[in-house]
Amino acid sequence: VPSKFDRCLCDIKTKKIIFPFRLNEFSIQMIGHALHRQIFKYSPYRASSDKIEKSVKELMINGLLKSNMVSMENYNFPLPRLHGSTLEEHYNSLGYEFVYPYLQLAFKLAKAEINFRPTKFNIQIGWTKYYSDGVMCSVPYPDCEAMIFDVETSVRTRGLPVMAIALSENHWYSWMSHHLF
Repeated sequence: VPSKFDRCLCDIKTKKIIFPFRLNEFSIQMIGHALHRQIFKYSPYRASSDKIEKSVKELMINGLLKSNMVSMENYNFPLPRLHGSTLEEHYNSLGYEFVYPYLQLAFKLAKAEINFRPTKFNIQIGWTKYYSDGVMCSVPYPDCEAMIFDVETSVRTRGLPVMAIALSENHWYSWMSHHLF
C-alpha cells in the first residue's frame, strides 16, 4: 500500500509527474497502485515465503529471473467503470453485450422449421431465391438477417468458390459463379 509520500514524484528537469513503480517479489514491474485499486477492488494476494522461494529457484534454474529488467513509466489515469466486480465479469459482460444480437439471430434460425427443399435448381450466374410454393427468382444477394450456408470450391479456380447453397429462416438460396459457365 503506498504511503502518502510515494503517491507521485515530480521530475525537476521535465516537470513531469512520476508515479512510483510497484514491483512483485520477483522484481517484475506491476501496474501502479492507483490503476490496481481501480481494476482490482480487493487487496493483492500475498504468496507465502516458501512459495516465493521455490518460485525464485525455479526461475533461476531456467534462466528466467533477470536482474537487469527495464522499468516502464507508470501511468495513473481514470478508467471507465467496470461492468461487474472483476475483470472477468467485465469482459464477460461486454462480450455478451456485443454478441447478444447475433445469438438472437442464431437462436431464431435454429428454431426455424423449413418444410420444403427445392426440387429444381436455377442454373444461372448469381443468387437465386427459392419459395415454398416452388417459385424461384434471381436476387442480388440473400435478403435475410442470418443464414446457414455451404460453399463449394474448385481446383480449376484455384480454390475460389464456384457454388453455394444457403438456408435462411424462410427461404433457400443458391449461388453460381461465372466460372461454371
